[in-house]
Amino acid sequence: CVGVWDCTRHPSRALSTLLRGHKAPITSLALGHQGEIVSGGRDGTAFLWDLAQGSESRRLGGHGGHVTSCSWFNGSLFLTGAQDGKVRVWDSRGGERNGLVHAVPAHVLPNGSGAVGDIVVTGNSAMSPVISAGADGRVQVLDPRKSFAPMHTLTAHSDFIYSLALAGDVVLS
Repeated sequence: CVGVWDCTRHPSRALSTLLRGHKAPITSLALGHQGEIVSGGRDGTAFLWDLAQGSESRRLGGHGGHVTSCSWFNGSLFLTGAQDGKVRVWDSRGGERNGLVHAVPAHVLPNGSGAVGDIVVTGNSAMSPVISAGADGRVQVLDPRKSFAPMHTLTAHSDFIYSLALAGDVVLS
């Protein structure tokens, strides 16, 4: 479950709410600008939560393996990454295919294996590149203007990249 805590309160009163839905531990969380939360778990699902209501908005399946990363993109769009090597782009407003907009095989190896380690967004614009890293040892710069297709592939690692950090136009992997 997702615990929502008020850390200014005494520990006995700090828990605001518990958002229950995942059937396994949560691996990633991201908070959107409109009070929405996206969570990913080892159960292979992501959940979209309405923080104001304290309830589930939508359950998002279709991931292969654990959901390893979640990130908000721009306004209503958010991204999830999973052990299948795909970065999925979702629209929080819903729509066809439960709001799935794109499924990008950013870290899928030729043999079909792969995993996404992390996803970061470089800015607040609908044109801001998205950076992902994964089990293939690559950092992918994804272009939202071209259905999030890779515009650059950065290769210096020989092993799984689990985490990224962003400082302006510089990404650390």
